[in-house]
Amino acid sequence: MPVLVSLFLPSYPCERANEGIGEGLVCLVYLPGADLTRQRMDEAGAEILDSDELWEKAKSDTQMRSEAFRAAHDGAAGRSREEVRDIHMAELRSRGLAMPSESALDAAVERIMGDPLPSARLMGEGLIETGKLLHGIFKIFWHATGR
Repeated sequence: MPVLVSLFLPSYPCERANEGIGEGLVCLVYLPGADLTRQRMDEAGAEILDSDELWEKAKSDTQMRSEAFRAAHDGAAGRSREEVRDIHMAELRSRGLAMPSESALDAAVERIMGDPLPSARLMGEGLIETGKLLHGIFKIFWHATGR
């Protein structure tokens, strides 16, 4: 069974399964075991979104996170760090958002309380990791194309 794989690398789109480079940004490839995985996901009720739906969900989540941050910031005056943390977590929950990692939550609380440095450090670490991943992807395509 072919599985639809969205590619976000415009210089490496493909036309058909494992054949050449085409014009589109979507590729049909056969992934062994994908039938069973898809069946299990369907049975579990997992939602499979297309790229437009993913984009809209990401925009919506970002907006709701910003609203939660602002609401927590507005309610933070005169509160302790733990109280601000509880307020922020309650705001995220009330919007149906997943809890961030402990380090991201701690950085958000510090930012709400007026210290942007932990958030900046976390963003810097994220950029470094993204750069490492992009370098790895570049190396894979470099070796695959023989350039």
